[in-house]
Amino acid sequence: GAVFYHVFYHTMFGVNNGLMSGYSAKGDFKNAIKFAEKAMAQAPNDAAKKILEGQIAKLKEGKDIN
Repeated sequence: GAVFYHVFYHTMFGVNNGLMSGYSAKGDFKNAIKFAEKAMAQAPNDAAKKILEGQIAKLKEGKDIN
């Protein structure tokens, strides 16, 4: 139970983080924000959340995070 939950959420965090970067690189900031917000909900720690907050702010300004 707990181990699966932990691994699953870390994996989904990585997937959503990767999709955010990919959409940002293509200039599709709307979808990048969508996946950034999903990643935020799954962030494993405060440091990851702080990084995502900065990335989301840049995306909302229409700036690539890569």
